[in-house]
Amino acid sequence: PVYDIGAALVLGTLLGGGSSFSQGGPGKGIQSRLYQKVVNTHHWVETARCLPDLSSGTLSFLGSALPGRTKDLAMLMLEELATIAVSGGSGVTDAELQRAKSVAESTVAMALEQLAFRCDDMGRQMLLRGQWVSPSQLSEAISKVSAAELVQVAEKALTVAQGPSFAVIEHVPTSQSWLQ
Repeated sequence: PVYDIGAALVLGTLLGGGSSFSQGGPGKGIQSRLYQKVVNTHHWVETARCLPDLSSGTLSFLGSALPGRTKDLAMLMLEELATIAVSGGSGVTDAELQRAKSVAESTVAMALEQLAFRCDDMGRQMLLRGQWVSPSQLSEAISKVSAAELVQVAEKALTVAQGPSFAVIEHVPTSQSWLQ
């Protein structure tokens, strides 16, 4: 339902993220949980991001860390999701919730301004969900999201089938080894 997509987008925005090096102006996610509690507090983390998918309402996590620390990073990101799941909604402040809802709404509005992206989104939603959720329906769903709904989405993300999927890459071969 629309409800799930809206809550997932707000949760993904609340978790947010960023990188240890960023250039440019505002909008780098420095108010998000993954930035404040992971990137900004662990010197070995280079990037930690939660990427909510507009079409399916799923959450993806992306991170990079110094060699030998990628599993630690995956666990830290998972712990932030789990913290919300076990909080019963009390772990999310009103200010955090309102900020995440505002950012999610503006992100969706800007993304769906482009005709090509809107068409792509329509097709993906039809394939993944069997229905299309219009930008106005999505905006309405986002505005109604509560802290309790964020808890439900976090719980669902942690318990679907056997739990969330992680791909941790410890070693990336050099380009010379690819050529051989």
